[in-house]
Amino acid sequence: MARKRAKQQLRPRSPDAVEGRKHMDVQTELYLEELSDRVEEADVECQTDAFLDRPPSPLFIPAKSGTDVCTQINDGDVRCKRGLQFLGLLLLVTYALLNRFLTGVGNQLMFVNKSARGKLCRRAKSFSLFS
Repeated sequence: MARKRAKQQLRPRSPDAVEGRKHMDVQTELYLEELSDRVEEADVECQTDAFLDRPPSPLFIPAKSGTDVCTQINDGDVRCKRGLQFLGLLLLVTYALLNRFLTGVGNQLMFVNKSARGKLCRRAKSFSLFS
C-alpha cells in the first residue's frame, strides 16, 4: 500500500491549472468519440403471438420448364466396345483369383501330405518297437 502511494507521488504530473482555467481530457485519436460518464441504455420490448395450430406445409414440387425429350437406341447403333473391354478385365481378375486359390489349396495339400506321412512313419516306428 505504501509502495503504491510512493509510486503515485513520484509519477510526473501536469501542473495545476492557471486561475480561471481547468484541465480537461482531450482526444488525440484520428476519429472523434463521444465521451460520457454514463453508458447509454435503452429498453426494448416485443411480444409474439401464441403458436397457432396450422396444417403441414405441402411438398415442394418444382414446376416443369421446357419439353420432355427421349432418346431411343436401336440394336447396332452403339459403336462402343466398352463391354468387350470390361469382359477382358473381368476375365483377368477371375483368372488371377482362381490361380491364387489353387496355389493356396496346393500348399495346404502338400502340408497335409507331409503331416500324414509323418504320422505314418511315427506309427510304423512305434509298431516296430513293440513287435
